[in-house]
Amino acid sequence: MPSIVGPKMATTVSGVKLKGVNAEFFRTLMGRIEKEPQIIRDMYAFTKSEGAEENHAQYTSMPAWEIWEYGDPRSWRALGEVTLNVANNRWQWGMKWDREDRLDDRIGDLMKIANKAAAKYVTLRREVLIQMMTGNSSTRLLQAVPNCYDGESFFRSTANSLGGTTGNTITGKGFATPGAVIDSIFEGIETFLSFTDTAGEQYWYDEDCGMENIRFFVGARNLKVWNEVLKSTVIPAGIGNTSIVDNPLLNNKQAAQVGNFYFTPAITDNHIRMFNVSDPMVKPFMHQDREAPQSFEQKAENGSDIGIEYGKEALAFLARFGSSPIEPRTGVLISNT
Repeated sequence: MPSIVGPKMATTVSGVKLKGVNAEFFRTLMGRIEKEPQIIRDMYAFTKSEGAEENHAQYTSMPAWEIWEYGDPRSWRALGEVTLNVANNRWQWGMKWDREDRLDDRIGDLMKIANKAAAKYVTLRREVLIQMMTGNSSTRLLQAVPNCYDGESFFRSTANSLGGTTGNTITGKGFATPGAVIDSIFEGIETFLSFTDTAGEQYWYDEDCGMENIRFFVGARNLKVWNEVLKSTVIPAGIGNTSIVDNPLLNNKQAAQVGNFYFTPAITDNHIRMFNVSDPMVKPFMHQDREAPQSFEQKAENGSDIGIEYGKEALAFLARFGSSPIEPRTGVLISNT
């Protein structure tokens, strides 16, 4: 009697592989790093680290030429030097899920999460940057914003070693009109030109302070008036000008570029933060890399406790880097209420 053979009972394992989720993170990470806005890179001096912390030498005075009369001995002038200590912080992201959730994942949810995690790692650098600019506290970012090499905060209202009379914080004209904003910007330029080193020598010169060398960080709440500032060929009468004038940010050889401005809701005040990046050797902030992101997998197949005992899987990421303000003469805070 012929046997009746029914359909085979096949078990199909669909979903995604854990290594695929891991690979998606690093694939996205490389692509996002390449697309990081140039204005963020302009703000940092990048360096490598080989330990838990690094000491960096920082000069407080610059070389200055002087006359050397015949018959006189050469004059030797020491450059002021201090040490900046930058500690590396440990950063992490990870998630756990049930093994079956991954096997039954048909729409790529875990891939999407890995993609977003990689994107957030790249934006982490600018989140820390904004925190160092604003001094805001955060339970997720730096527990305390480091001081500059002179032991003080990046923005300060007293001259101290910066020269000038008001430190690098001045009172602005507000955001009532484009003219008021432009007036504040040029007062910021004047402040840059007032800075001196610890020997009393001028720190920035006119050619260093053109608009093409200045980067602006502004709260997204003031985006509308900034668009008017950047797009209007003329500025109507108002605060900062008594009659219609050509827009000085657009109608000169040192015109401001749209890419020199960064708008973010992370800045919740009305202040304008200006940074001079004309000197590639002198940056406002430091980013020192100790360990690039690396991943750790946990699942039953590799003996993980959470996999064996609880049927869970996990993917965890770790990175280490340090961040610090460096040179306060590279910044001007225009304070607006």
